[in-house]
Amino acid sequence: RHYPLLTFLFVLVALVGLFRFQVQTDPLKLWVPNGSTAHHQKEFFDETFGKFYRIEQLILSKEDSAANSSIVTDENIRLMFDMQDIVNNISVPISGGK
Repeated sequence: RHYPLLTFLFVLVALVGLFRFQVQTDPLKLWVPNGSTAHHQKEFFDETFGKFYRIEQLILSKEDSAANSSIVTDENIRLMFDMQDIVNNISVPISGGK
């Protein structure tokens, strides 16, 4: 025996959850429980020193400062890819397995 009304009601109730659906992209909210020691320490740090973002930047310039010279050359592009390979291959040994 089939229960189409019961099935319809179940699907309807399940769909109600979609109205409250939100995508969370903040890593702190995704991985650190509210009220945890790490959460309190992060809040203290942000309030005391300001927000901290781990942003790495590399500024490249050319030695010759000719007005029409461009930094975008085949040689410089290859250099940037080589530098990226070096950074990607950096490893840090961890002692004691921690």
